Amino acid sequence: MNYNEIEQLNLRLFAGLNSTDIRILCDCLSVTCRKFSKNQTIFEKGTAHTHFAVTLIPERYIGMVVADTENPVHQTDYVADDNLVVLLVPFRKLTRQCHKVCLEHGRFIVNFIAELSRLTDALQKRMSCLTKPNTREKALQYLRLHQEKYSSESAFEPVDGAGKIFTVPSRIEMAEYLNIERTALSRELSKLKKEKVIDFYKEIFRIIVN
Repeated sequence: MNYNEIEQLNLRLFAGLNSTDIRILCDCLSVTCRKFSKNQTIFEKGTAHTHFAVTLIPERYIGMVVADTENPVHQTDYVADDNLVVLLVPFRKLTRQCHKVCLEHGRFIVNFIAELSRLTDALQKRMSCLTKPNTREKALQYLRLHQEKYSSESAFEPVDGAGKIFTVPSRIEMAEYLNIERTALSRELSKLKKEKVIDFYKEIFRIIVN
């Protein structure tokens, strides 16, 4: 495991830790590094939920939340969607203060809680879209969430000056996030534009009528 490379990746889970800190932390927590080929199983359904995984590029978390603390097992198979380098972190050592009372361990726990909070917020936002009754409402909720998060210089002149300009990901990413067909999404966005509820040019949007 190359700790300098991990530091240079600027992973949120290791925020505030340099390569020496990361080495001490990994020794403290008995973190292991493994490579998984595409379609290889990382965690198998029904097996003991003893670790969570951190993929390095991009930074993602697998099995970070334990559904049943009394008898924790993986509720589904977790399969690598690409060739991945993964850090495996044991829950048992994460949740217990080490005998050395090392600062690196404490910092990691703070980062872990912050990431759980961030992921919970992201899940709640996505659920606020997915629970809408139809494609129109899902798309509008998605745009409302992005209205405050992103901003951009206008690539077109607004007709009436109303609405804050913001950017969104591609239609493909948007459709995947909302779990709908891209053609159905594009059709609904075009309807909303025709009705002057929204206006857009490529990935630049504004909501005219909230």
